[in-house]
Amino acid sequence: MRYRKALPWLGLAGILLLYVAFLARLHPASLFGVSQDDSIYFSSAKALAEGKGYILPDIPGEPLAANKFPILYPWMLSWVWRLNPSFPSNVDDGVALTVAFGLVYLTFAFVFFRRSMKMGNAAALLLTAFCAFHPVVLFHSASILSDIPFAALALGSLVLADAAMRRNGDLLTPILCGVLAGLSILARTTGYPVVLGILTIAILRKAWRPAATFASTVALFFSLFVWERLAAATASLPAGWLTFSPAFRQTWMYYTDYTGFRKLSIVNLHVTATIFFNQYLYLCAHLPGFFISPLFSRNILLAFISTMGLLCAIVAGLVRTTELHGWKPIHIALIFYLALVLAWNYPDWDRFLIPFLPLFTASLWIEGEWIVGKLSGVVRNDRQLGNRAAALVFGSAVATVGLGILWNVVANQDRRDLVDTSRARAALLAEKTEAYEWLRSNTPQSSRIIAAEDGCLYLYTGRQSMGHIAMLPVGMYEPEQLQSDLNHLTDVATAIRAKYWFASTDDSDKQWKGAKPQLAARLHEIEGVLPELFRSRSGHVRIFGLGCLQNRQDPSCSSADRVLFP
Repeated sequence: MRYRKALPWLGLAGILLLYVAFLARLHPASLFGVSQDDSIYFSSAKALAEGKGYILPDIPGEPLAANKFPILYPWMLSWVWRLNPSFPSNVDDGVALTVAFGLVYLTFAFVFFRRSMKMGNAAALLLTAFCAFHPVVLFHSASILSDIPFAALALGSLVLADAAMRRNGDLLTPILCGVLAGLSILARTTGYPVVLGILTIAILRKAWRPAATFASTVALFFSLFVWERLAAATASLPAGWLTFSPAFRQTWMYYTDYTGFRKLSIVNLHVTATIFFNQYLYLCAHLPGFFISPLFSRNILLAFISTMGLLCAIVAGLVRTTELHGWKPIHIALIFYLALVLAWNYPDWDRFLIPFLPLFTASLWIEGEWIVGKLSGVVRNDRQLGNRAAALVFGSAVATVGLGILWNVVANQDRRDLVDTSRARAALLAEKTEAYEWLRSNTPQSSRIIAAEDGCLYLYTGRQSMGHIAMLPVGMYEPEQLQSDLNHLTDVATAIRAKYWFASTDDSDKQWKGAKPQLAARLHEIEGVLPELFRSRSGHVRIFGLGCLQNRQDPSCSSADRVLFP
């Protein structure tokens, strides 16, 4: 009996080992800098380890970082720097921290499938493996980002809450639940819907004592969050703030106040409504995309039909899970969570929905079982030939979609692309390392540089830098704003008196997809009039001088002036 009880956990251990092995195959250090946020997290962690406080040390002026990201994850990363201050060798240690949270996340997913969704061991292991090897989970597990730590804390608190928020429960479980939920709001501000979901289910169940215990525990972490934000509110703006161009001010806000930066895109009611509607459409597309992307990406008709069919199945499955097992904290939290993210004008739903991926997976599985059961019942028992024929046709369609999902899981192109991306990044990193070495050897420590991967440049060279510009998301809907951002691509360099322009072939990848072609063209135009100071061995990385940017009066800069300042 003990051996049989241990078998599911042995299966889970096998999944976790394969998960770690696949991540090791990705060589995560090669992916460092892809998302840009990872280098910001890591540089802030370095400052914390050195006793400089929670700042952005790579940015000129070293502003406070609390309005950019909550402090929990950088604080944990600061211990990586304390234990191993050698960069870039400690990047692997930072990734190991993320992977540790990934193991916790997958363990909670397995528990969720078994206990909350009442699944058998085989189904629970199969769905846990699906979550473990999903490309979105793998990429964020191989990165120094807060997405997986937040997902582990949020999912863990929601799984514990199902047992904790009951009238006759113990006191320890609500405290543990409160600790995880409290840590989630210190990891990401999107932790608040998790807290609200747990409190709501406690009220619905009239579990007053567990609710009070949970709320008291979360209040301790909330007070830390408020203290952190109050301290950040006293941060001063750069000298001469009002004289800087809007392009520099929006870029500065991107680095120092993420919420304030997003508010800049709320220019009028029409744009706000458009953003909300598009966020809703992105949600409807990305939710089924967890299971079929990129299987039907080349056929619009098949992609539309499968997306709509799976979306209906997932929503129906969400409803069915509440009918079968009652409302769970994760259901309520999902409602609050979606409401918050729908108002957030950033369409990266894949990473936002990682904490709820087990719920969507379970919903689709349960709905699929129900559909198959109904169809098989009609085929076996219905005497009407037409009904049986219709059931067979519909069953064939369901089987086709099911096989498509299975094939997509086994031979996922996104997962293979992730491996290829890691290899390509490793080759490009070798060239960037040449450029970083040139900067260390040929520029003063006080030099300021423009670079798309500003955090990486600081960590490799010790030189402060900023990105070219933080393009406003409203440019997706307002072409005038997009063109204005492109025209003012040199304003940040002028404001911080940068002397060098670090260029790489992947620079345009740092902005939203719709702007990439125009941004790449504008970067090529600017770099065409700047004097080249360094070129890497294969020519993919270059460094340009910005003398004409700071000395516009120089007669030799007259032709470049029209390009730099259109």
